[in-house]
Amino acid sequence: PEVDDTLKRIQEHKGVQGYLIINNDDKNIENN
Repeated sequence: PEVDDTLKRIQEHKGVQGYLIINNDDKNIENN
């Protein structure tokens, strides 16, 4: 999926911080 691809790219560039940001974004979407 596109999300997995994006996660991999963010992990490569920003490391864990980017991964956490994506997770927070995901939770916000689910809450809505």
